[in-house]
Amino acid sequence: RDYKVTGVQTCALPICAGFSVVSAPLTGSDPAVIGQLHKLKAQLEAPRFVVGVGAGGLYARLAACAVLGLSGAVSFGGRLWYPGIDADHPIQPFDLLPGLSCPLQCHFAADDADTPQTWVDELEKRLRAAGRPHQVFRYGHLAGADRDTAWGRARNFLLHLSADAR
Repeated sequence: RDYKVTGVQTCALPICAGFSVVSAPLTGSDPAVIGQLHKLKAQLEAPRFVVGVGAGGLYARLAACAVLGLSGAVSFGGRLWYPGIDADHPIQPFDLLPGLSCPLQCHFAADDADTPQTWVDELEKRLRAAGRPHQVFRYGHLAGADRDTAWGRARNFLLHLSADAR
């Protein structure tokens, strides 16, 4: 079966054959990044996805909560909590979760200092409480076999959502 999937990818890693990808270096404050994602969304055909790694993982979660019209988002790591609120980060990422408007898949490594497991626990708790469609996976680290497993899960997630959108 042929799938045409379009998405914003905030890293250079390929998702899978059949996906049309706009690779975009997103920069600036959270509001600026959300604005950039709104503009990029307009360039994509449906179904639309955002996939991000590291800081891009945070951006994928922000997009899932603040950019309407996405079909799904996949996040690999990325901050879950800011040490403080300021003009660049006017709201905690957790506080955007009630606005989640598309299915979200998250991947976290236990050895990632930016995402302590207690924060991943809190993310799961808030997603469950909000009744939002989500999947959260944890790995020892996102390298080798764990990386391959994570990318396979992401690929299957996007293909499943793509089929549902048809």
